[in-house]
Amino acid sequence: MKKNPLFKKILMFLMLFILLFGSLAGYKLIKEIEKKEFTANATTFSQIEKSNPKARKFKFDDSNVDNTATMNDMIKLQKKAISMQMKENIAGHLKIESINQTIPIFIGANQYTLSLGAATYFYEDAEMGKGNFVLAGHNMEIPGVIFSDLFSVKVGDSMDLISNDTIYRYKADRIFKMPGEYTLVNGVPEEGSFLSLPKGGEKAILTLFTCVYTGNVKQRYVVQGHLNQQIPNE
Repeated sequence: MKKNPLFKKILMFLMLFILLFGSLAGYKLIKEIEKKEFTANATTFSQIEKSNPKARKFKFDDSNVDNTATMNDMIKLQKKAISMQMKENIAGHLKIESINQTIPIFIGANQYTLSLGAATYFYEDAEMGKGNFVLAGHNMEIPGVIFSDLFSVKVGDSMDLISNDTIYRYKADRIFKMPGEYTLVNGVPEEGSFLSLPKGGEKAILTLFTCVYTGNVKQRYVVQGHLNQQIPNE
């Protein structure tokens, strides 16, 4: 008995639909597993309370930092970073109470340090409570991970830099977007740049930034604050 041509078409369509649906479901599952692994690694480091005053200073190199890297690529970077004994190289912590987040700080922004926390940017001699302490961090679009929640910080919020003996409390007073590239004049950041040092008599600055994309245009999302209080970390 011959099958109806319409029945054959419907059967073929159903088979293709099931195959496509299965592929999409499998892809989505893999992505969720990768997301959970990345989050678990980053969360583990955010829970390390003690910092190392003799933490290694990593070479500042943002040329290999790919803000469009896949989650699988980021996990590979994390694994490499963990093998580099990153647990022993946490130089301090950034705590922002308003978004309920504590993030480990590494000295020197590169693809490895940025895979697990925030890292000092541009200034190799950066010190908490002095100058312009600039921290870069990835926006992973995962709540509670690295700088994904930076967009929820508001003017007036406290931002703490924490060492083993001191808490440097800054108050957010400037939030803005700027082009992805910055300009140096004779090797010095141009005045008004997010990298600018405080002027004479001005309080120390904390600068947090992450990357955002508007269409195909890369921008930096910046939160800045001035030092408001210095508290013993007891």
